[in-house]
Amino acid sequence: MEFQIPSPGDTIPRDSIAVMIVDDSIRQTQAGADNDKKRVIAALLAFPVPFGMLGLHRIYLGTDPWVPVVYIITFGGGAGVLPLIDFFEIVFSSDEQFKSYEHNPKIFMWNK
Repeated sequence: MEFQIPSPGDTIPRDSIAVMIVDDSIRQTQAGADNDKKRVIAALLAFPVPFGMLGLHRIYLGTDPWVPVVYIITFGGGAGVLPLIDFFEIVFSSDEQFKSYEHNPKIFMWNK
């Protein structure tokens, strides 16, 4: 099947419009599933014992290299308090807010 881009003024068959809508819907669903998968992995890595205290969730989310060092030096921000807060923030945040945690160079990633 060959795909042709319609010229201005051409009528588009209804079947083509339906295919475009379904294709876009599938892309959005796949992006949502990838985002959910990333959220689950980040939450598991953020749980304080054993990975959260090492800042592995921050490495997974793409932070600056010095941020996990701070997690290690402070034993997870004081006996795992910081990764526990990160865990709840990751689990209960909106999709838009979760995206703001990616590549976030701040120690307190939820602080604006």
